[in-house]
Amino acid sequence: MAHAGASDSVWVSNGTYILSAQISVTSAVTVRGVGPAATIVSGGGITRCFSLSHAGAILDELVISNGYTDGNGAGVLLTNGVVRNCTVIANQLHGTTTYGAGIYMLAGTVSNCVVGLNSNHAANSVNVYCGGAYVAGGLLQYSVISNNVLTTDTRAMGAGVRVSGGTVEYCTIVGNEIHGAAYVDTGGAGVYLESGIVRKSQVVGNRIFALTRSGYTHDGAGVWMRGSGLLENCVVRSNVASQNGGGVHLESGRILNCTIVGNSAPAFTGGGLHMTGGSVSNTI
Repeated sequence: MAHAGASDSVWVSNGTYILSAQISVTSAVTVRGVGPAATIVSGGGITRCFSLSHAGAILDELVISNGYTDGNGAGVLLTNGVVRNCTVIANQLHGTTTYGAGIYMLAGTVSNCVVGLNSNHAANSVNVYCGGAYVAGGLLQYSVISNNVLTTDTRAMGAGVRVSGGTVEYCTIVGNEIHGAAYVDTGGAGVYLESGIVRKSQVVGNRIFALTRSGYTHDGAGVWMRGSGLLENCVVRSNVASQNGGGVHLESGRILNCTIVGNSAPAFTGGGLHMTGGSVSNTI
């Protein structure tokens, strides 16, 4: 990387490469593997794998795994650039109020990726957010966000994706989980949507596992919405919450042209939709 010039491609042969420090891509360089599962870049459980900060920086056909940080983005910290055709798997965050174990993105594009089995674990009254991807800007598209996990003893939101800006589209967000103690607030095992747009996506089979206690919420296993977010042309199906809104918990924002079906909130209200504010239009 140190010798790569602008618009160069760095081809990484098949094999597993264990890092001792993150790889920072700060210019218009493409780092490309030789196949979608052949080139593995591992953080070795001690470091973030990649940081991208240039609009022309590209990661292509890599497995990005076992990254670790007590900050944000254990797999990829994306402040600009493109991540495409990659598998971002088994990265971990441990820290105070951390975001995006798999990918933390402020701008740029993530396309045709699998973001799975990433985790954000914390104890001692620490908030955790986004096991899979944190989207504050840019575009996340045509990707699968699956089997990511949040675990905490205080507050956990958005095991699959937390959207605080930007757009998520044409994605499948499936099988993500939040595990919380009784005296915590949890929500949005699939998607925690504050602002920005989630559209033309499937949110399926996400779950919140938590004991219920008065004064604490475990709502919106599929999607938790607050702020100005828009959920549009999505299918929200087969999600299970420990309290209200198995499919969607809506505090504010808009739901438009969606199908919310087959979700459950055993012994609580709003198996499909639990609505305390916001608006819903043309939705089943």
